[in-house]
Amino acid sequence: MVSRSTEADAAIGSYRIRRRIAVGGMSEVFAAESADGARVAVKILLPDLASTSEGREAFAHEAELGKRLEHDNIVRVIEQ
Repeated sequence: MVSRSTEADAAIGSYRIRRRIAVGGMSEVFAAESADGARVAVKILLPDLASTSEGREAFAHEAELGKRLEHDNIVRVIEQ
């Protein structure tokens, strides 16, 4: 799990974190690079919500809904 104090260049799976973009009530969003060098955003559930089944289910539901959306102004969900 990445925390608010995460240093740049930390890794989450195959993604290299570059910087935190934002933090909200449910998650943190980081600018990152995939293994092939593509620029991506990585969204991580906050630890207090990750520790509850309700928080994890809400986050998974958000990702599933995001996978269904396709628009130039909406980021694409590429991995869940």
